[in-house]
Amino acid sequence: MAEVSDFTVEAGRNATARLLQLPDPPSAIFAGGSNLALGAMAEAKARGLRVPQDLAIVGYTDSPLASLVDPALTVVEVPARQIGLQAMHVLSELIQGKRPRRRRTVLATKLIVRDSCGSHPLG
Repeated sequence: MAEVSDFTVEAGRNATARLLQLPDPPSAIFAGGSNLALGAMAEAKARGLRVPQDLAIVGYTDSPLASLVDPALTVVEVPARQIGLQAMHVLSELIQGKRPRRRRTVLATKLIVRDSCGSHPLG
């Protein structure tokens, strides 16, 4: 695991560089954001690694660039609008001086399989 201070392409490159310097480097990376995953792809290519043959990469959250890079980036798509609405609801309650009740909200996600993970959907 490599921690990052922000969710930029450069942070993804730096974290990937640290991971690839380990005595037993990973064969796959799951990045906490699309920009981090794009940085991982850039660093892998700069080191002469082939994605996904040498290093599989998956990002969290989709972006317009994810399907345009080569290979196209596999991502977990999240309902950003719903997450924002839930957060605004809680914030509104706090602003009104209410104490939000604790609850667990589960929102649907979707795996969008593209080429960067080395696996292709059936059919």
